[in-house]
Amino acid sequence: DWSSDVCSSDLVTVRKVVVPGQPDQSELSQLVTADDDSRMPPVGEDRLSPAEIATIRAWIVAGAPPFPKTE
Repeated sequence: DWSSDVCSSDLVTVRKVVVPGQPDQSELSQLVTADDDSRMPPVGEDRLSPAEIATIRAWIVAGAPPFPKTE
């Protein structure tokens, strides 16, 4: 499960797919809303729900603060 490997600081500083405060400039936001082959999750996997996409967008708008690890 790829979601267990997600780290907020990794998305911002290492992978640089999130621009804090700017969801329209953030690759992560673009990928989860894409309708072409760049979409994530990839074709064949379940799409994120509108609520999940809204949560990601709200997190980015809020400055992409660190989120707690889940076990």
